[in-house]
Amino acid sequence: MGGDYSTATQMRQREDSGPMHQVYMRFEKRVGWRVTFRDRVDDSIRFREFTFADQAQIREIVARSASRMLLEDSSAFEYGLKNGAGVVLLTLTQEQYRKLCR
Repeated sequence: MGGDYSTATQMRQREDSGPMHQVYMRFEKRVGWRVTFRDRVDDSIRFREFTFADQAQIREIVARSASRMLLEDSSAFEYGLKNGAGVVLLTLTQEQYRKLCR
């Protein structure tokens, strides 16, 4: 029960945090996991790029976003992790988006 309340509270906080931005997060296994981002609307915006040692950090990025994935989206995300490459659409708060920009 406590988890349900916490999740509902987090969703309300995300909804109240102002305008949202959508970005594509591409991940690819090379030497570690390379993660890049692209704005859904404006391709000219430059974002930071990351390299992570394992999948845990990629999962954390998705979990911290305001995205609500459908079952097929979650399945596609897991498939991408299993096979070493994929793309997921993330919904970010204004603050998350600002931190991601270069």
